[in-house]
Amino acid sequence: MNKVSMPTLIRVMLICDGDLATRENFHKAVQAAAASTALFSIATPEATYLNMNITHVERDIRQGGSPSMLRLMIGAEEVRGGARATLARTGASALTTKEPSGAPLINIGQVNPTPITSKS
Repeated sequence: MNKVSMPTLIRVMLICDGDLATRENFHKAVQAAAASTALFSIATPEATYLNMNITHVERDIRQGGSPSMLRLMIGAEEVRGGARATLARTGASALTTKEPSGAPLINIGQVNPTPITSKS
């Protein structure tokens, strides 16, 4: 059986109560967080979720709530570290440049080209 662990997806309601300026600042801060690529820790009473990226924000409009309360529903997805490239060579001959075009030439063996033949 093949099993793949999927990244965690959560939805959390954020509520801000206060004057208009406070709610506007809160809304702007949440929107900025959603637009960024920063990772956040989201704590709930049940669990703390690490390395979460906010994927969307929607305003929750319900009947019966206080008009001074801003409710935002956010969705977040876990970001996991990816694989890292490793080089076969280490030491003085290892690549030390940030750009591949700036790397020194390395002879890693002979290349035997073969002619391309057309089969028509």
